[in-house]
Amino acid sequence: MATTVQNVIERLTASVGKIPNTMDTLQHGDPNMEVKGIATSFMPTYRVIQQAVSMEANLLITHEGLFYSHTDNTEMMQKDSVYQEKIRLIRESGIAIYRFHDYWHRHQPDGIMAGFIRALEWESYVSKYLPTAAIVAIPLMTAKEVAEYAKEMLSIPFVRIAGDLSAPCTRIGILVGYRGGGALSIPLFEQELFRCDYLWRGTLNGRRRNIFGMPCTKEDKRR
Repeated sequence: MATTVQNVIERLTASVGKIPNTMDTLQHGDPNMEVKGIATSFMPTYRVIQQAVSMEANLLITHEGLFYSHTDNTEMMQKDSVYQEKIRLIRESGIAIYRFHDYWHRHQPDGIMAGFIRALEWESYVSKYLPTAAIVAIPLMTAKEVAEYAKEMLSIPFVRIAGDLSAPCTRIGILVGYRGGGALSIPLFEQELFRCDYLWRGTLNGRRRNIFGMPCTKEDKRR
């Protein structure tokens, strides 16, 4: 029996009750299309979509939205050259794109947080899972050593760290993404190190213009 896009969506969301007003939608494609191959990504960038198509995946499951904002409001983008080029690629390729954001964060433990902890090989150090965060108890490291370890394990070029780099750390509060502001993050400062991430997306449109060899607009430069 063929597996359809809708079958995959139902399997992904089955462990969580229905979420009202969710951002998790099939952003492009036919829910009844047979799935031949699946690609996953955190951000559905132009290059990611190209790579998925080249690998003969016809379903892309992505955490973030297609068009540079949480709500993916494209009303103001219809004449934007970056938007037009990206939507052209999506339509011509026929790929289905499903955003898997709210349900994955609602999973217990949070799927993004669990994946981050797994990437750092810290699963055995988890002392407590909170609804939106986790506490890990690691062997003694300095804050600088933790930052360098994260860079190496995640294969990223840089991290941003504030505070005393020589501070000893054994208990770390982990909060992934933007999860509601100070009410969630401030209690985690009771730990010796607090790790969070939130991507300011204001410059993304400018970066995408560079990908296509397009000049940045004044609006891109102001962000």
